[in-house]
Amino acid sequence: MSVGSISRRFLSAQPYQLLFVTVSGAHPYGFPSADSDYGLRGVHLLPLEQMVGMKPMEETVERSVPF
Repeated sequence: MSVGSISRRFLSAQPYQLLFVTVSGAHPYGFPSADSDYGLRGVHLLPLEQMVGMKPMEETVERSVPF
């Protein structure tokens, strides 16, 4: 599966607008193995109601999605 198709699946599954996305891990460094996964990281633009307030929120969201 190509990085492009994985990226499109990742982008379509996000609940909020993304400001940027990057690939991390072995692939950008040029040494992936046959069983390497793709690490995709991004920064979301959250609604103001979730950014301001007294209620603690999760800062990092992690999902593992089989492709």
